[in-house]
Amino acid sequence: LSQQIEFTEVTTFVEKAGYAFAIDTIGPFPESGDGKKYVLVVIDLFTRWTELLTLETLTADEAATV
Repeated sequence: LSQQIEFTEVTTFVEKAGYAFAIDTIGPFPESGDGKKYVLVVIDLFTRWTELLTLETLTADEAATV
């Protein structure tokens, strides 16, 4: 079974810090002592500053409050 997928390259120009972010989640990982299993990854696209925030669940409510 073979399928060809066409991709379009998108270039984003960011001129200052705090203007555009890449956000993703990874996991589940083995549960930590405080019940966290997922990691929310936030990257500032100008500075490449990266923050990792732990989550118990993958809900929008929890991600919005960390």
